[in-house]
Amino acid sequence: MSAPGKRRIGGHFGAALGASTKRQRAGWRDEVEEDDVAANTQAGDDDDSEEAVLDPGTPLPSEEEEEAEKAASPEKVETAEDMAKVAEAEDDKAQTAITAVNEEKAPATTAGEANMPAAFNLEVIVGKNKVGELRILLPFGVDSDIEQRLSACVAPDGGSVDFIVGQTVCGFGGHAVPGQKETDKGPEEGETQEMAAGLLPVEAPKAPEPVANGFQSAGLHCCAGLLTAPRCGTGLALTLGADSALDSTHRVLGPVLSGRRCFRRLQALAPLSLEARPRVPVFLQLPKQEEEGVGGHGRQAPLRLEPYKESAAPPFAEEEEKAVLPPEELLDLVDLELSGRDGEVADLKQTTFSRERQQGVDKVEEVLHSLLARVEKLEGLDETLSGQRVWVEEGANRLLRVLKKLH
Repeated sequence: MSAPGKRRIGGHFGAALGASTKRQRAGWRDEVEEDDVAANTQAGDDDDSEEAVLDPGTPLPSEEEEEAEKAASPEKVETAEDMAKVAEAEDDKAQTAITAVNEEKAPATTAGEANMPAAFNLEVIVGKNKVGELRILLPFGVDSDIEQRLSACVAPDGGSVDFIVGQTVCGFGGHAVPGQKETDKGPEEGETQEMAAGLLPVEAPKAPEPVANGFQSAGLHCCAGLLTAPRCGTGLALTLGADSALDSTHRVLGPVLSGRRCFRRLQALAPLSLEARPRVPVFLQLPKQEEEGVGGHGRQAPLRLEPYKESAAPPFAEEEEKAVLPPEELLDLVDLELSGRDGEVADLKQTTFSRERQQGVDKVEEVLHSLLARVEKLEGLDETLSGQRVWVEEGANRLLRVLKKLH
C-alpha cells in the first residue's frame, strides 16, 4: 500500500475517531460523510486495489441516542430476567411431575413412607445357605420404631434368631428369650430398655387404625405368619402358630405374604430340650444392597420398601399351601431337622442327670421315631432320593442309640 493511501486511510479513521470524541459538536455525521466521500474519490473505483479505503462500519451513536438506549435497557433486562424465571419455574414443575411418576414405579426407601402400605423382604439363612425369603406387608408403612428394629437385621451379622419356641414363635434381631432370667442390670431411672441397650430413643407408636383383618387392629396373635414386636424391649418375632399370650406383650406389625418354605424350616429347627436357642445358626436378614448418592460412595441401605396396593391381607395371601409336600422337600426338611437334633443330643450328653435332661431325652426320642415313620411312607423314589432316605434313616437311628444310653 502506498504512503498516500496510508495517509488517506489514517486520515479517514482519524476523522471518524475525532468525530466520536466530539459528539457535542453539531453536524458531526456530515463531517464524517464528507471525509468518506473524499477518501473514496482519491482511492479510485478499483475495489481490488490496495489503495481502497476500508469501511469504518456503523457510526457511533450520539450522546442523546446513548442516553435513550440506557433508559430503555433496564426494562429489557428486567423482561429477560422475568422470562428466565418463568421458564425455570416451568422446568421445576415438569421435573417434579417426572420425579413423582418415577417414585410411584420404583421401590421406595424408608423415607416418607409412614402410613402408606408397603412390603419388604427378609432372607432366611440356615448355616451359610440361603433357603428362601419372607415377603412381609406393613399395612401402615414404617415408623421410627419399626425402622430401628429392622436395622438390626442388616447383613452380615444381624438378624440372628435368638429362640424358637415349639411351633408358636420365633424371635430374632435381639429379642429377649422367653423365661430367661435377666443377668444384666436393668435400666436406670428414667431410662427405657431401648436406651439401656444402646439404641436411640424413639417415639411410642400410635395405636393402629382398624383394618379388614381383625388381628391388626386388635393385636391378636391368632395364627401363623405374623410379624410382631415386643411393646417393651428390642427385636422382632414371627408367629409360627397361634399364641394368645403374645397379645398383651407384643403388637402385630403385619402379615407374611409369602414364605411357607422358610416357615417349615424354622419349625424343623425348633429345639425340644434345655434351651430355646436353635443348635444350627439361623439368620433373618435384610437383602444386601447399596444406596447411591452418599458423598460419592455407596452405603448399606437399611430397608427397601415396595408400595403395596392394599393395607389389609391375610397371612400367606400370595402363596397357596401345599396339601402334600413333594418327597425331595420332605427329605430336605428331615435332613435339616436331624442337624438340629444332633446338636441338641450333644448338649444333653454334656448335661448332668436331672429331670429336665430326662424330659428332653424323651421328647427327642419321640420326634425321631415320628420322623422315621414319615420317611418310611415315601414311595416311588428315584435312585438319588432313595439314597438320601437311607442316609437320614441311618442318622436318626444313630441318635436314638445315643439317647438310649442317657436313660
